[in-house]
Amino acid sequence: EELVDDYPDDLENKLRLAEAYVALGDAEARFELLCQCLRERERLRPDSQRLLATLAEDVGGPVELACQPPGAR
Repeated sequence: EELVDDYPDDLENKLRLAEAYVALGDAEARFELLCQCLRERERLRPDSQRLLATLAEDVGGPVELACQPPGAR
């Protein structure tokens, strides 16, 4: 969490934090981070893109995540 706070533009840190939240079962926190990573996945390294796909599926896939475009509610 500190790394994400200190480096808010580093998507790799956000992905790793989302991975931790998935492992801990923290649904609300992980959804926001996973959605942001999905929207910006082209910025991630190929191995991180694969991790992101796996994490998204682990929490139910895109339907369960119901990611909204930035600014939408």
